Amino acid sequence: MEINRGDVFYVNRSETIGSEQRSGRPAIIVSNPECNEHSPVVEVVYLTCQYKKPMPTHVRIESIGRRSTALCEQITSVDVSRLGDYKGHLTEKEMEQVDVALMQSLGIHPLTQQAKVEPVGPSVDDAALAMIALRFLEGFLQKRCGVEISGSICSGLLGQKQR
Repeated sequence: MEINRGDVFYVNRSETIGSEQRSGRPAIIVSNPECNEHSPVVEVVYLTCQYKKPMPTHVRIESIGRRSTALCEQITSVDVSRLGDYKGHLTEKEMEQVDVALMQSLGIHPLTQQAKVEPVGPSVDDAALAMIALRFLEGFLQKRCGVEISGSICSGLLGQKQR
């Protein structure tokens, strides 16, 4: 069975405790496509047709034929064997709203322009050690092996200008 993010399936019943949403209701697949393809479980957000107070983690869903609310504060892992009838697929706008509600529920904030991840590169210490090693090698080749080097290895490899 092909399972895509944003699909809505009926999830067959299982036992619940306390305020957990009882299965035996439709749920949105929210796990990523790679996991959906290879894992025996998927992450879902249950839908309810009952009125729920407005919350940042509640999303109105209308694309599956019945007005529902996605309860994004209750993310649940479900064995794929419990997935029943396919009910439909969310619109792109609905899925974007679900994503925002999931981030709100999990306390994940989108990165701003200022919050960029710096690429990992050699530290100043690594560059200094490399320079020392290259200068040593250059001197060794000239003195011990009689090899004349046109230009400087250090300058050529590290992109520095000759003095």
